[in-house]
Amino acid sequence: KARKAHKMCISTMHTFWKMARKSRPASAPPDDVLRDLLQVLETNDQALAVAKTEYSVLLEKYPTSTGLHQTYAHFCDSVLNNNHSAEKHRKEARTLEGDDGDDGDDDPHEHHELHKKPGSELSYSIASSDNHRSMIAKSMTLFTDEIMGEEVHAMRVLEMRVRVGLAVLVVLAIGGFLITDLYLFSDVARRNLD
Repeated sequence: KARKAHKMCISTMHTFWKMARKSRPASAPPDDVLRDLLQVLETNDQALAVAKTEYSVLLEKYPTSTGLHQTYAHFCDSVLNNNHSAEKHRKEARTLEGDDGDDGDDDPHEHHELHKKPGSELSYSIASSDNHRSMIAKSMTLFTDEIMGEEVHAMRVLEMRVRVGLAVLVVLAIGGFLITDLYLFSDVARRNLD
């Protein structure tokens, strides 16, 4: 039920952005489009509430499930946009995976603390976080032209105009300095020498 609600959250947000992209910002969208968008958001809110509730129940019931911690970390990243919580659950899943081969100690965290290398967990966490963030950045660059194609094009044109204007300003400033140097300063220098 938690995974179903998780998938429903992702699906409704995809539907929302797809509908929002289809309605052009130049003209105000009709009331029926706004009503549909609000309905999709309401469905998303309901699915989000169900997913949060189900995941919290499952995490209380099965605190040692590595798959559950990984799935909840993905939910935190993709739906809640909560990197801190996602990293916490990924770290917990890695800790639990490292304890699968233990000989039945009462406190699995204590046994894991004895056998880990200092700093290795932190570097793995940073690397996995960087990999996840770079993957998200790559996927965002793939969809940027679809989502904001006209705006990106307008920004590039504006950037080119600013660069050309700056280049013209620099050329005019250099030309003005050279003219001033050749005529005014050379005359002043000759008078000072005489």
